Amino acid sequence: MSSKNFVDFKLRMREKLIASGLEGMSQSDIIAQCRTYNRKTNAEGFTGQDVRNVLYNWRIKGLVQQFKIRKGYAKKPTNIWRATKSLLADI
Repeated sequence: MSSKNFVDFKLRMREKLIASGLEGMSQSDIIAQCRTYNRKTNAEGFTGQDVRNVLYNWRIKGLVQQFKIRKGYAKKPTNIWRATKSLLADI
C-alpha cells in the first residue's frame, strides 16, 4: 500500500466524518464506505483494521470523539464516531 493511497484513504474518512455532522457515523458505516472507496478506486490493502487504527489514532490526538450507544435489540454497543473542530483543520 503506497503512502499516497493511504493519505487519500484518510482524507476520504475525514470527509465522511465531517459530512456526518454532530450525529456522527457508526464504525460499521465508516468501514463499509471505505470498502466502497476501495472498489471504486481499485485501492488495495485497506481493511477494517486500517479504519479502526486511523480512528483510534485520531481519537488519541483529539480529532474525533467516540461514543458507545447500546440499542435495545443489540447485545453489543455500537461505536459512533464524530469529528471535532480539530479535524476540520488537521489531518
